[in-house]
Amino acid sequence: RGFFGCSHFSKANAFLASSGQNPVNWAVAP
Repeated sequence: RGFFGCSHFSKANAFLASSGQNPVNWAVAP
């Protein structure tokens, strides 16, 4: 639950996008 108080998810998506990967849709991730 505490993850959404920080920017780890957006940083992970930014890293994935810069690597040519699709960003993760964390809202539907299990």
